[in-house]
Amino acid sequence: MRKTLATFVLLALVLAVWIPLQAQQSQTQPATPQKPAGAASAKRKSSSKKKMTSSVGILGTMSETAGCHILNKGKRGQICYYDISQLRPETQSQLGPDVPIYISVNKHESIVWHKGGSIPFHVIGIELKPNQNPNCPKQAFDNDFKDDDTEPWHDALSSGWANPLAGHYGCEYKTHVKWKDGKMGDPHIIINDDN
Repeated sequence: MRKTLATFVLLALVLAVWIPLQAQQSQTQPATPQKPAGAASAKRKSSSKKKMTSSVGILGTMSETAGCHILNKGKRGQICYYDISQLRPETQSQLGPDVPIYISVNKHESIVWHKGGSIPFHVIGIELKPNQNPNCPKQAFDNDFKDDDTEPWHDALSSGWANPLAGHYGCEYKTHVKWKDGKMGDPHIIINDDN
């Protein structure tokens, strides 16, 4: 009886994880944005894409140089386990340039911010960077973030799933992190829908 119950519970847990992943995979993609006609626009698009990939690496790949400790590496459902203590003003000058964290919608990637032995924190907002495609959504992830000191301070916090529309348009965001002592940090995120 116990063995049957244990088998049933294990099966239920597996299905609880598998069904949402399958549902997200089967969602339809939004319509492709209209592209301007002509060879000149295709050439501009090609050169701008080459410039982006050569300067920041292959899109759709989480980067340890961006501060990610990658969990479930090389598989679907990768998690960027991000130590936000590196963003504190007293250590940020040692980081160098702002390297973006790439999140792939199709790979079901997400971020877990953690305090890294530092002070508890809030993610107080994820803001769309200026000059983005007008179709980029303001809401980057399933989870919503706001500046509310009445909520409990976090040791770790998940972004949730990335917004598929943000992935479709390759939208860029700044994350605003606030520590309990009032200091601020802002990692850069790019969401795409690469496979």
